[in-house]
Amino acid sequence: FIDSHSITDNYNVGQYELEVIELLNTIHSQNNLAILVGGSGLYVNAVCDGIDDIPSDSDIRSELNQRLETEGLEVLQHQLQILDPVHFEKCNIKNPQRVIRALEVCLVSGKTYTSFRTNTKKKRNFEIIRIG
Repeated sequence: FIDSHSITDNYNVGQYELEVIELLNTIHSQNNLAILVGGSGLYVNAVCDGIDDIPSDSDIRSELNQRLETEGLEVLQHQLQILDPVHFEKCNIKNPQRVIRALEVCLVSGKTYTSFRTNTKKKRNFEIIRIG
Protein backbone atom coordinates (compact mmCIF):
# COMPACT_ATOMS: atom_id res chain seq x y z
CA PHE A 1 0.00 0.00 0.00
CA ILE A 2 2.93 2.36 -0.51
CA ASP A 3 1.88 5.01 -3.05
CA SER A 4 -1.29 3.01 -3.73
CA HIS A 5 -3.88 5.74 -3.16
CA SER A 6 -3.97 9.47 -3.73
CA ILE A 7 -4.36 11.72 -0.71
CA THR A 8 -7.35 13.19 -2.52
CA ASP A 9 -9.12 9.80 -2.66
CA ASN A 10 -12.06 9.25 -0.35
CA TYR A 11 -10.77 6.24 1.59
CA ASN A 12 -11.61 4.77 4.98
CA VAL A 13 -10.54 2.08 7.40
CA GLY A 14 -13.32 -0.27 6.25
CA GLN A 15 -11.98 -0.22 2.69
CA TYR A 16 -8.47 -0.71 4.04
CA GLU A 17 -9.50 -3.76 6.03
CA LEU A 18 -11.11 -5.40 2.98
CA GLU A 19 -8.17 -4.63 0.68
CA VAL A 20 -5.53 -5.85 3.14
CA ILE A 21 -7.39 -9.09 3.89
CA GLU A 22 -7.72 -9.73 0.15
CA LEU A 23 -4.00 -9.03 -0.33
CA LEU A 24 -3.09 -11.27 2.62
CA ASN A 25 -5.12 -14.12 1.13
CA THR A 26 -3.12 -13.74 -2.10
CA ILE A 27 0.19 -13.57 -0.23
CA HIS A 28 -0.69 -16.60 1.92
CA SER A 29 -1.51 -18.65 -1.17
CA GLN A 30 2.20 -18.37 -2.09
CA ASN A 31 3.95 -17.76 1.25
CA ASN A 32 3.48 -18.75 4.87
CA LEU A 33 4.51 -15.37 6.20
CA ALA A 34 3.46 -11.78 5.63
CA ILE A 35 4.67 -8.76 7.56
CA LEU A 36 2.50 -5.68 8.06
CA VAL A 37 4.53 -2.63 9.01
CA GLY A 38 3.27 0.72 10.17
CA GLY A 39 -0.13 2.28 10.23
CA SER A 40 -2.16 3.82 13.00
CA GLY A 41 -3.60 1.68 15.76
CA LEU A 42 -7.03 1.91 14.15
CA TYR A 43 -5.78 0.50 10.85
CA VAL A 44 -3.66 -2.22 12.47
CA ASN A 45 -6.62 -3.27 14.64
CA ALA A 46 -8.87 -3.34 11.57
CA VAL A 47 -6.58 -5.95 9.98
CA CYS A 48 -5.94 -7.97 13.14
CA ASP A 49 -9.35 -7.82 14.81
CA GLY A 50 -11.77 -6.44 12.21
CA ILE A 51 -14.03 -3.45 12.59
CA ASP A 52 -17.74 -3.09 13.04
CA ASP A 53 -19.74 -2.75 9.82
CA ILE A 54 -21.17 0.75 10.27
CA PRO A 55 -23.13 2.45 7.48
CA SER A 56 -22.16 5.82 6.04
CA ASP A 57 -23.52 8.38 3.62
CA SER A 58 -21.32 11.18 2.31
CA ASP A 59 -24.32 13.35 1.39
CA ILE A 60 -25.70 13.24 4.94
CA ARG A 61 -22.20 13.87 6.32
CA SER A 62 -21.89 16.94 4.07
CA GLU A 63 -25.28 18.20 5.26
CA LEU A 64 -24.25 17.72 8.89
CA ASN A 65 -20.97 19.56 8.31
CA GLN A 66 -22.95 22.41 6.74
CA ARG A 67 -25.26 22.46 9.75
CA LEU A 68 -22.22 22.57 12.02
CA GLU A 69 -21.09 25.72 10.21
CA THR A 70 -24.49 27.41 10.23
CA GLU A 71 -26.14 26.16 13.44
CA GLY A 72 -23.18 25.24 15.63
CA LEU A 73 -22.09 22.16 17.53
CA GLU A 74 -24.61 22.50 20.36
CA VAL A 75 -27.58 21.89 18.02
CA LEU A 76 -25.95 18.72 16.69
CA GLN A 77 -25.10 17.58 20.22
CA HIS A 78 -28.74 17.97 21.21
CA GLN A 79 -29.91 15.95 18.20
CA LEU A 80 -27.43 13.18 19.07
CA GLN A 81 -28.64 13.20 22.66
CA ILE A 82 -32.18 12.55 21.41
CA LEU A 83 -31.27 9.93 18.78
CA ASP A 84 -28.65 8.01 20.78
CA PRO A 85 -28.53 8.98 24.45
CA VAL A 86 -26.24 6.05 25.32
CA HIS A 87 -23.55 7.12 22.87
CA PHE A 88 -24.06 10.77 23.81
CA GLU A 89 -23.07 9.92 27.39
CA LYS A 90 -19.96 7.98 26.30
CA CYS A 91 -18.53 9.99 23.41
CA ASN A 92 -16.49 13.16 23.37
CA ILE A 93 -19.33 15.54 22.47
CA LYS A 94 -16.87 18.43 22.14
CA ASN A 95 -15.35 16.69 19.10
CA PRO A 96 -17.49 17.73 16.10
CA GLN A 97 -16.26 14.84 13.92
CA ARG A 98 -17.40 12.27 16.50
CA VAL A 99 -20.79 13.93 16.90
CA ILE A 100 -21.28 14.19 13.13
CA ARG A 101 -20.24 10.57 12.52
CA ALA A 102 -22.65 9.26 15.16
CA LEU A 103 -25.48 11.43 13.80
CA GLU A 104 -24.71 10.29 10.26
CA VAL A 105 -25.15 6.65 11.28
CA CYS A 106 -28.38 7.39 13.14
CA LEU A 107 -29.86 9.29 10.21
CA VAL A 108 -28.75 6.77 7.56
CA SER A 109 -29.88 3.66 9.41
CA GLY A 110 -32.73 4.78 11.61
CA LYS A 111 -30.88 2.97 14.43
CA THR A 112 -28.55 4.16 17.14
CA TYR A 113 -24.83 4.41 16.55
CA THR A 114 -24.44 2.35 19.71
CA SER A 115 -26.31 -0.58 18.13
CA PHE A 116 -23.58 -0.94 15.48
CA ARG A 117 -20.66 -0.85 17.89
CA THR A 118 -20.41 -4.51 18.84
CA ASN A 119 -16.59 -4.72 18.98
CA THR A 120 -16.89 -8.36 17.96
CA LYS A 121 -13.48 -9.70 17.01
CA LYS A 122 -13.46 -11.25 13.54
CA LYS A 123 -11.89 -14.65 13.02
CA ARG A 124 -8.93 -14.50 10.67
CA ASN A 125 -7.63 -17.51 8.77
CA PHE A 126 -4.04 -16.73 9.76
CA GLU A 127 -2.04 -16.40 12.97
CA ILE A 128 -1.18 -12.89 14.08
CA ILE A 129 1.93 -11.98 16.03
CA ARG A 130 2.11 -8.34 17.12
CA ILE A 131 5.43 -6.70 17.81
CA GLY A 132 5.50 -3.14 18.98
